[in-house]
Amino acid sequence: MKEVEKFNLENAANTPIVKDLRGLLDTLVVKDLKNIGDLFLINRLSNKRRNELIEIIYNVLTDENKLSEVVERFIDKEFDLLKKLMKNEGIIQDNYVSVENYHFLYMLGIVFIFRRNNKFYISITDDVYNVFKKIDLKKFDKIIDENTKVYNLLKSMVELYGVVSYGDLMDSYCYYYAKDDFVDVPTNALYFCERLDNISHIHTDDNSYFVNSILTHNKFERILDDIVSRQVEIKRKPIKLNELLKYNNTFYYEETTSRKNFKQYLRKNKISEDVIEIIMINMINMFKLGHSFVEVVIAMLEDYGLEITENNIQEIINYLIIIYNNTRIWRNNGWTPLEMRKEYKY
Repeated sequence: MKEVEKFNLENAANTPIVKDLRGLLDTLVVKDLKNIGDLFLINRLSNKRRNELIEIIYNVLTDENKLSEVVERFIDKEFDLLKKLMKNEGIIQDNYVSVENYHFLYMLGIVFIFRRNNKFYISITDDVYNVFKKIDLKKFDKIIDENTKVYNLLKSMVELYGVVSYGDLMDSYCYYYAKDDFVDVPTNALYFCERLDNISHIHTDDNSYFVNSILTHNKFERILDDIVSRQVEIKRKPIKLNELLKYNNTFYYEETTSRKNFKQYLRKNKISEDVIEIIMINMINMFKLGHSFVEVVIAMLEDYGLEITENNIQEIINYLIIIYNNTRIWRNNGWTPLEMRKEYKY
């Protein structure tokens, strides 16, 4: 999640309860107004004055056709939130607001969040609510379902492989959802892929790729080049759809024998279950980059209360090496080091 979105959620107590759309837009800065315009694919906003931007965005957010177009870019969680708001006259009370479900609707200017008397509320302005009342949301069910399939597929593939070419996405979509027949990925779903959290869209001379955003950081630029170059070299191990979709959850990791054994070792050393989960998730995320990061993991284990001495450090390192060798690594296109050694003779 972008920092500005975190900030907006954390400071919801300062958000005025404005049910008038123009009044709400008037609380936004020029940058936020232009962002809404960009999400609605409005061109030539760069030279517009603030008052002009407010009028343009107001007209868009109260236009039935424009709102229908943007709903066609939702996924199921966002669509469900919108339907829930409409059933509750434009406002719901929710103390466990999911930023993932809420933030795109917020960035569009459709909803906002506020807190009163230690309770969180999500609301639509009266102007937008009255327009949505004219729209039959049921007609979007099929489109939302298609968007969600592409979202789940792409997010899972990027989490597993690190980099996914447009061709890979097309092939997988056809394989899983069209029984190997060729079908186009829905256009609206491709638009959605452009704005996925933690995923960047990059272009090379010969292809376009969806990439985990951590790999676009300068620190990992060399790893990214290596992963992209391997797209042509390395075939992917077939994986069942339900197994692939597990990677949709960034906290997911495969429960291999080596990881079970290390968990048991941590339990014997009086590390709590909650802390063990934190250790495993952090460790696997580091290992997925393709470097063992043993020193970093050792430091993390000490921070979480595991006493490391000359007597036990080699045993711990042995655990870590075995786990690393059984971790699906991005630069290997989702293959573990052991699988790579078995399949390829480099």
